[in-house]
Amino acid sequence: MRHIFRKPLFPCVLLVLLGFSVCFMTLFQQSILDNQAVVEDMYGNVQLIFQVLPGTSANGELRLRNKTVTKLQKIEGFTDCFYYLECPYSLRDPIKLANYSSVYGTNDLAFFAKERGVKITLGDGWDEEAIVYPMPGENIPCVLETNLADILGVSIGDAFVIAPNADEETDPESAPSMRMVVAGLFENEAGLVDMYSIIVSDLSFIGSSGFLYSSSMIESFYYYRMYNFMTHPKYNRDYRMIKEEIDSVLQTDGDFILYSNVRILEQAVRPLDQKIRIQQMLVIPLSIVLCIAIVIMAVFLCAGFSEDIFLRLLWGEKRSLVWLKIISGVILLMMIEGLAALGLVWGICGANLIDWAAKYIVCIVGLCFISVSIQQTVFCTKNLVAFYQSKEG
Repeated sequence: MRHIFRKPLFPCVLLVLLGFSVCFMTLFQQSILDNQAVVEDMYGNVQLIFQVLPGTSANGELRLRNKTVTKLQKIEGFTDCFYYLECPYSLRDPIKLANYSSVYGTNDLAFFAKERGVKITLGDGWDEEAIVYPMPGENIPCVLETNLADILGVSIGDAFVIAPNADEETDPESAPSMRMVVAGLFENEAGLVDMYSIIVSDLSFIGSSGFLYSSSMIESFYYYRMYNFMTHPKYNRDYRMIKEEIDSVLQTDGDFILYSNVRILEQAVRPLDQKIRIQQMLVIPLSIVLCIAIVIMAVFLCAGFSEDIFLRLLWGEKRSLVWLKIISGVILLMMIEGLAALGLVWGICGANLIDWAAKYIVCIVGLCFISVSIQQTVFCTKNLVAFYQSKEG
C-alpha cells in the first residue's frame, strides 16, 4: 500500500467523505425510525370515541334502535359503549301520580353525569357498580333528583314504588310495580334532564318485569337517547375503514350523524406522516449522491497510480499481477476506512442501526471496487508506447 500513501491527501479526503456519508445516512435513517415510533405511539395511545347524533330530520332527538346498536357492536374494533335510555314513569307509593316524570337507564353513571350535567352524590355503602349492575331482588337501586326526594320525603336507603308509563294520563294496572331504593341523589345543574327524574341501571329496562314490559312499550321507548362508543387503539390505523363501516350502518337504519375525535388524531399524525414520506423519498437520492461522491474520490485516488502501473509494466511485471496488487491495496484501504466509519457510527449513533450502516458501507465499497476495477483494467491493458505517449502528452 506504499503507493497509496505517497499522496495522503486523497486517502484522507476519502475517509472523511466515507465517514460523513455513513454517519449522515445513519442519522437520517434514525430520524425516520424515531418519527415512525412517535406516529405509532400516537396511534396506540389515542382513544377514538364515536358519538351518534340525531340527523337533520330528527327534531333534535336521538332515536337509535337496538337493532342498529347490535350492528355497530359487530364492527371489528368495537370495544366499549356508553348510553342511556328514557321512559316515563308514574308514582305509586308513597304518592300516586300518573305520568309524573322520566326514568333514565344508563350503563355508566359517570358518563351520564358528564353528558347531562348532573352532580351525583352516592350514599354510604353504595358505589357505581352496585347501581349499574344491581343484584337480583325486589329493590332496584336508583339515584333520585333532590327535588323528588324532598317531595317523597325519602333519603338514602329509603324505598318507594313507581311504575312504567306509556306517556299516558293514567297509570295502567298492567304496568308492573317497581320498588326502588335510594342509593344516591343528584342535582340537575345543567337542566338537561327532566325535573323529578330518576336514574337507574339500563338492565332495569329489559324483561317482563322491567320498564319496557310489553311490546308496545318496547316499540315506543326502546331506543337510545344518547350513544357513544369506542374502538380499540390497535385498530386506529384502520379508522377510515371503521368510520366508513359505521356510516354505512347508520345510513341504512335511519337519519343519523356520526361525530368523532378522529380529526384530533389526523391533525396530530398528518404532519409527521408527511415528513416521514418526504424522508423516505429522499433516502435513495441522498444515498446515490453520496455514493457517487465517494466513488469519484476513489477514482481520483486511483488515477494517481498510473505512473506506478507504467513503471511496473515497464519492469516486466505481469499485467494481471499489477492489476491485482493495485486493486487489493485499494480494497484494503476501503475496508480499513469502512471499519473506521463504522466505529464512528457506533460512537455517534449507537448500535441500533449498526447493521444498516454496515450494509451501506458494503454497498459503497462494492461500487468503488467496480469503478476502480474498470479504471485499473483500462490502465493495465494499455499498450506501453501509448501509455508513455499519454503521460508525455
